[in-house]
Amino acid sequence: MVLLCHIIMFAQGGQTAILQHGDEFKTFYSASALRDALAVAEAGDVINLSAGTFQGGTINVPVTVRGAGIGALDSVENVSTARTSISSNVYINIPENTNGHTLSMEGMICEKEIRITNATTPQFSKMRIRGNFGYGDDFDGDVLKNVTFFHCILDGQVLSAEKATISFYNSIVNYISTRTMNVIEVNNSIVLDRNSGEFGLVYNNCIVDQSNVTNPSVYGISCYNCLGIASEDLFTDDNSKDDRNNKMFPADKKVFKEGTFYRLTDEAAAYLGSDGTQVGIYGTTLPFSTKTSYPQLKKFAVAPESGSDGKLKIEIEIDAD
Repeated sequence: MVLLCHIIMFAQGGQTAILQHGDEFKTFYSASALRDALAVAEAGDVINLSAGTFQGGTINVPVTVRGAGIGALDSVENVSTARTSISSNVYINIPENTNGHTLSMEGMICEKEIRITNATTPQFSKMRIRGNFGYGDDFDGDVLKNVTFFHCILDGQVLSAEKATISFYNSIVNYISTRTMNVIEVNNSIVLDRNSGEFGLVYNNCIVDQSNVTNPSVYGISCYNCLGIASEDLFTDDNSKDDRNNKMFPADKKVFKEGTFYRLTDEAAAYLGSDGTQVGIYGTTLPFSTKTSYPQLKKFAVAPESGSDGKLKIEIEIDAD
């Protein structure tokens, strides 16, 4: 039924959101479709978005929001070029839910900020967030608990709140602003800016690319099995110890293949993380991919007229790999 909903959205064209509540479905249209669906959603509901651009809105209950994807990033991975974009801020304020529901967002580009007042165990997958991500007006208190980023691109800053617990997996991370009592782990990711890690910031199996940063440093950050790119030695103090296994990449060699999305050259791919796979976003058994975890419609063609049997021929191709 959910797959059929995706087919209907693409067939109709334009911005469409389908709200699934149990066995009931409700459809919303136009750029305000996401905002309108969120206004009536209940905990545990699913919102399926077509490709297109939608206005942002406020999420007050734990729901699952699924977009059509963030489009292809290079020519290596054969994925759909369909994109779902959110053009304005997304505000999240979800008190803890006793029924065990959590917020999940996947397969969309957020052009502006995601601002959080309260969220427990939210999951963000296959997303690109161009604006800042983090606390809203109140950044004191336990408002970012067990946040997970999986295969995400974060172009802006991650603004962590007090006591925040955040995990990144196979993601592109630009800048993390830490606060007291944080526990933030960045795993098999690419870090592109100089972060300050006095408060519980750990890099595991990451590529730390500070080649465009003045005075490169990972001061106060605990690094393990990481590969550094910079004009000087990044790894000092405890990070220079043999048991940390951090390495600097030769300055005269290229780390990334030209024309690809951070795919490693053969020389760089020889640097292995703690699990024996390459460091960076294409390591582990779940390497970075923009392909969503749910099927997407690749082709929908309707014949201009019915056949001799009086039936209209419809050709559908689903990407369900």
